[in-house]
Amino acid sequence: MSSIRRWEEAKGEYRRALDIQKTLLVEFPDVPEYRFDVAMTHHELGNRLLLPKGQPDEIRNEYQTALEILESLAAELPDVPKYRNALAIVLFWKADWMAKAMVKAGAPVPTVPRLVSVEPLLRRAIAVQEKLSADFPAVVNYRYDLLRSLEFLGNLQLEAQLGKQPPSFEDAEIVLRRAMEVGEKLSAESPTVHYFRSKLTLVYSNLAWIFHTTGRRRDAEDMVRRCIAHREKLIVDFPEVIQPDNFLTHDFYMLGSILNSDGRYEEAIHAWRSATESQTTDFNALDLLADLLTNAPDPKIRRPREAIELAQRATTLLTTMLQETGGKNEDQLGRFWGSLGAAHYRAGDWNAAEEALEKAIKLQADLVRANEWFFLAMTQWQLGRKDDANKSYQKACGYTFYVNRPNDVRLRAEAAALLELPETTP
Repeated sequence: MSSIRRWEEAKGEYRRALDIQKTLLVEFPDVPEYRFDVAMTHHELGNRLLLPKGQPDEIRNEYQTALEILESLAAELPDVPKYRNALAIVLFWKADWMAKAMVKAGAPVPTVPRLVSVEPLLRRAIAVQEKLSADFPAVVNYRYDLLRSLEFLGNLQLEAQLGKQPPSFEDAEIVLRRAMEVGEKLSAESPTVHYFRSKLTLVYSNLAWIFHTTGRRRDAEDMVRRCIAHREKLIVDFPEVIQPDNFLTHDFYMLGSILNSDGRYEEAIHAWRSATESQTTDFNALDLLADLLTNAPDPKIRRPREAIELAQRATTLLTTMLQETGGKNEDQLGRFWGSLGAAHYRAGDWNAAEEALEKAIKLQADLVRANEWFFLAMTQWQLGRKDDANKSYQKACGYTFYVNRPNDVRLRAEAAALLELPETTP
């Protein structure tokens, strides 16, 4: 009845149910269950209004009416857990709707206003759920609802710091650590309930990201490995429900980044290769792996032929996606072509390298990186065009930010040696 095609009928049925419930409430004002029924029908109506094209004010009013009734019931009858639980549930779903509504309205995801609007609702829900969990520890659903609210709030707090200089993840970490505590206990007690364990892996992943971003490499590695182990065990335990997905790819992607920044390049290659195997269409993981196999500080680790194959897959996947969606991301596509050109250079394919690098520079325009110019300079030198090589080298050295990128510093030294220039030549 609540499908989009028959939505107007369903909406009418909800309204008729409300009329009956309100009539009962007038006749029997001392029966709290009738008030509860009215509240939950308003809540359900608010949820169903999300399906077609409900107006924000209409949805907000339904949620608000439900909350006012439930707050009154919970205050009058605190010994009835059902009323408190329903109050927390409606607070959560109102917060969820508000967060999603801001994104649909065009607000960027990592926005402080989004957190400011939603956090008070989640804090109220969490306070109720903490008390319910303490009062009724045997009711696992109370603790799962608490876990869900904590994970949601922690994720919003994390997002709100993205782009800030410097970011502060202290609040998010506190909330997510509490979520981890609740989730680990739930998962240990009920290992056959997959959604308890699935929610816990999201908490692990967010904590690992915070640790990685704040420079705590050991903690980050331990947490992301724990996350990967849990996700892989879920896939084994629930093959009909849980499949390898973008979350697992993201975790391997993050593990590779942690290991790469720690100079453990062979391990990083293994992690990024696992990312490409768990999600064969992840062009970012393909590009990162291609770049490392091309430019690893230890030449023994480099595998340019494999890097060419990976970079070709990345450029093809992104090009196809952009064509299908009508989107534009020439900067990223240019970076992928740059990775392909670098791999061709390492393999000694000078003509293919020059073609790919020139395409990368053209696509990226003002956003081109120093390394594309360094590789182009070396390629032109190998092709016997020394004047062009020197000009490209000068352009690469014009990027003042390259000194903060170890790979670019190594490339400059390599290019200077090939072009028979002193490294100090700007």
